[in-house]
Amino acid sequence: MTAVISRRGVLGAGAVVLGVGMAAGVPPAVAATSSRPMTDAAASAPGTDPLTPVRSMFAGREGAEFSGASPWSAHRLVLASVDDLHGGGDAENRFRLEFTTDEGARDGIYRLTQGGELVASLFLARVGGDARLEAVVDRAEGAA
Repeated sequence: MTAVISRRGVLGAGAVVLGVGMAAGVPPAVAATSSRPMTDAAASAPGTDPLTPVRSMFAGREGAEFSGASPWSAHRLVLASVDDLHGGGDAENRFRLEFTTDEGARDGIYRLTQGGELVASLFLARVGGDARLEAVVDRAEGAA
């Protein structure tokens, strides 16, 4: 007997795949745009893409609250500091961020949002065994 693929069967399979993805906590791929006004430095910087964060996206915003979502949990993150990295290079593409959060946060890739708008996607790691997470951005000059 030959297998017949119907439109109803394809739609049903798609619904099952979508349901499994939602149950696993995987957010659907959505293009993110921001209506949030940027600072002059951020607007003139070539890397205002959330996937290539630059220092001007965070500098001067210490104390700002972000929502950080990883594949397994969500946490309130407060920007504690924006620091230089040792050595030379472009400070806009070489910096360290530190956030305070709750004890349940763990290492992982976090989507940082503020007011429902995507700000950045960063790998955050626990620091010092307490409720602190850090991100290190160290891109070579001229790298996208």
